[in-house]
Amino acid sequence: MEWADHDRWAEKFGISERVSREVNKIIDSIDQGGSLPAEYEKHLEVCSQKWADEKGAAKGNSALGMVIKENTKRGHDKSRGAKTDTDIAAEVQHCAMQRLGEDYVNAWYLHHHLDYLHENRNADKNTEKLISEYEEKHPSTYSKEVANFLLENERELSDELGI
Repeated sequence: MEWADHDRWAEKFGISERVSREVNKIIDSIDQGGSLPAEYEKHLEVCSQKWADEKGAAKGNSALGMVIKENTKRGHDKSRGAKTDTDIAAEVQHCAMQRLGEDYVNAWYLHHHLDYLHENRNADKNTEKLISEYEEKHPSTYSKEVANFLLENERELSDELGI
């Protein structure tokens, strides 16, 4: 899904284009060959180390936070997975988004939901089924508030995506 489409849906949700663009860049930066915004990198480092300190198996392992941070940045939509290292990536990214503000968190959820719908638009399933499926497959990046918003706008979304 194009960033302009993400931006338009974000604005409908009450998120500014500036925040939507920043979140788009953060999520898609690795595939696009770009760098992450410095402020996000700072939050990502804090959140990675926090995760390592609180939940890491080897307490006191100073490299664990760095490993988690690099893993979190390793691939496009890394946080959308359902288990293990992708759960950690989602937790760390969510934490970093929270440090940036509520609009960033909502834009992050919205971006992942929209990408999933776009990627699965030809699956012979309606929007409601796809959103339900998304919740089951990707609970780390699922938001009931975002899902409800998308369902309230199901007709327009379905027309736009060809669902």
